[in-house]
Amino acid sequence: MFLEQLGPALQALDGLRPLIVAGDFNRRMPRSWGPHSSYEKLEAAMTGFDIVTRGSLPPLDAMTIDHVAISGALSPTDVRALDRRDASGKARSDHFGVLVDFEWHAGPG
Repeated sequence: MFLEQLGPALQALDGLRPLIVAGDFNRRMPRSWGPHSSYEKLEAAMTGFDIVTRGSLPPLDAMTIDHVAISGALSPTDVRALDRRDASGKARSDHFGVLVDFEWHAGPG
């Protein structure tokens, strides 16, 4: 149900200002496992957005299920995975972190 509601909500905001959508979507992109229908729903919900966390992320060379998508005048300058363990080896989470730096291209006016 969530993905069916997400798409229309994002489309209603599209064009008003640059948007960043981030969260745990429980899907690797491109699809490597899981139901094909939920992957298609996620792709449809993100129409018009650039999912900048697709594929393997450096330096861990791993695919994430947590994604960041952008629209409008935003472009990524750096996308990377962060180790899920701290310096002592203790796990911070069951997911590794995702870090995305952006550049905003302001329009006229």
